Amino acid sequence: MDIRNADITATRSDGKIFHYRSDDWLLKQIDGFDNADIEIFKSARGVGDGEIITGQRRKSREITITARPRSIYGLREIRNQAIAFHSNRYTYDVACTYMGRTLVAKKCYLQAFSFPVTNPRTTSKLTVVFLSGDPDLFASASSNVTMTDITAKWKVTRSYISGKPLVFATAARADSIVIGYEGINSATIKLTINFTGYAKGIHIIVGQESATIEKEFNEGDKLTIDSSKSFADLNGTILPYAETGNYDFRQMTLEAGDNRVSVKADTGSAFSTAIEYTGRYNGL
Repeated sequence: MDIRNADITATRSDGKIFHYRSDDWLLKQIDGFDNADIEIFKSARGVGDGEIITGQRRKSREITITARPRSIYGLREIRNQAIAFHSNRYTYDVACTYMGRTLVAKKCYLQAFSFPVTNPRTTSKLTVVFLSGDPDLFASASSNVTMTDITAKWKVTRSYISGKPLVFATAARADSIVIGYEGINSATIKLTINFTGYAKGIHIIVGQESATIEKEFNEGDKLTIDSSKSFADLNGTILPYAETGNYDFRQMTLEAGDNRVSVKADTGSAFSTAIEYTGRYNGL
C-alpha cells in the first residue's frame, strides 16, 4: 500500500485512540488491509492424477503497522504513550483510510509489539501487529435508509444531487425500496418498524428471503429485526418463534448488487420503516 495516501488509527476498547500518522509519528509501512489469505482444503484422489478440493475458507486478518517518532524532542513522553496504549488486556478497532475511503478491522487483538531501546539521540521503529479473527473489513459508519417515496414538485425537469434533500417535494411511506449494496460480502441488516396506529400481519422481504409475523400491532409499538440475531424483538421483548413462523432472521442479508426490501401489512399502514446496515469488504 502506498502510505503517502494512507492514514491509520487504532481505537482501544476503552475508547482511547492512537494515531500512527500525526505531528509526533511518521507512518512508515502498513500491511494487512488487502484481501485476507485463503486456505484451500484438499485430499489425494484414490485413483488417477490430481487432488479433490474439499473446501475453502478465508483466514484471520493480520495487520502490521510500522511507524517512527518524527523527532527526538519529547521522545520520552512519546515513548511512554505508545507503550501504555498497546496492551493485550484490550481489543482494538483498526481503521485505515486510503484514497479517501475508510475501512475498519474490528475487534483486533494485539499479537506483537516492538519499540526497541536505542541511543536516546536517535529514534527507533515502532512495530505493532494486530490480529482480527474476522477476515472482513467493515465500513467506518453504518448506512441508514428510510423507506419513503419522494416526489419532486418542480414543473420543469431538473437535475438533483444524489443524497441531497429536494427543496419542493413530498415524502410518503413506501412499502418497497431497492438498496444498491456495494459491499463484497453479505451484510446483516437491521429493520426498525415504528407503529403510529393499528396494523396486523407484517410481511418482510429482503432479497430472496421472506418472513411473516402474524401479530397485531398498535400505536407506540416498535418492532426490531436485526439479522445478526435469529429472533425478532417487540418493545424490547423477544417474540415467540411461533409468531414469526419459526423463521431464522439471520438468513436476511444484503448481497452485492441491488436488493429489494419490502415491508407490508395485511391490515393497516400506520407504520414507518428505517433500515440500517454496515458494508463488509475483502480489502481496501
